Amino acid sequence: TSVPDPATTQSATTASSLESITDQPQLSLSVHQGAVDHQTAGSGDWARVVEGMTLEVQDHVKTLAFSTAVIHFADGSRVKLHPNTELAVDVFTLKNGGPPNGHRISKVRIVNGGIDFDIAEAHSDESIWQFITQDGVVAIQGTAGTLISTKTLTDSTYKEYETTVTKPDGTTVLIASKEIVTIASDGTTTTTTTDWCTCFDRDTNDESSM
Repeated sequence: TSVPDPATTQSATTASSLESITDQPQLSLSVHQGAVDHQTAGSGDWARVVEGMTLEVQDHVKTLAFSTAVIHFADGSRVKLHPNTELAVDVFTLKNGGPPNGHRISKVRIVNGGIDFDIAEAHSDESIWQFITQDGVVAIQGTAGTLISTKTLTDSTYKEYETTVTKPDGTTVLIASKEIVTIASDGTTTTTTTDWCTCFDRDTNDESSM
């Protein structure tokens, strides 16, 4: 009986492990309650979500009046959609294995509604996580909290978006128009005002103005 070459066996095991990592979905969706809709990137049609389905970048997810769902990211981050919420993951890229030692670039666009987020801490200075809302940007550096971005009535005929973020300590930050609010892992908040909403280009992941 021939004995397998240890080097060959180790190489095959390593290759198999790498394949299993590669095969893991970057984004997946779990439904916690009710019915949830999904729109494939580039399509105008909505379809009912299948539990545990894999999402692609730029897909849209929408909860209904009595439904909630959670998007699971490959780095361990989670975003829970409140009822009547729509969002899209515009960018999600892991480099050098992603957090905690590698880095990640993520941009999640909140079309409307509210979310609870629990973002995995990334030690790399190159790591970026942004929630893009209708009126500002919230940059997360590894913490949990709640973000709500909805239209509010300013007079009898006009509504505008208002975005608030509630940090783990219970304090609330109001995001004004054209502001970039950065929340560090220790809860420290830094606000930058810009003339244009700064975000990352979907194709190149480079900073650009929109």
